[in-house]
Amino acid sequence: VEHEVDRHDAMRNQMLKSCVNRREQMLSDGVQLAFDMEQWNSLNSAEEPIALRTDLALDIEIRKAADDEGESEVA
Repeated sequence: VEHEVDRHDAMRNQMLKSCVNRREQMLSDGVQLAFDMEQWNSLNSAEEPIALRTDLALDIEIRKAADDEGESEVA
């Protein structure tokens, strides 16, 4: 298991490796989510299918903006 690096002290190659590892974790979670939805939908065809977007770019930007707003209120 890779340990997370301290962003303040990491060299570029260490930070790049950490970011790639985190992205790979996100990808694995996305693949599992897709499999879970596909399997549930095939087993429950009489129900409304579960369909969640797997493109998280907009969600990430919204969350980042919300976090920025929260920090400015606290500071």
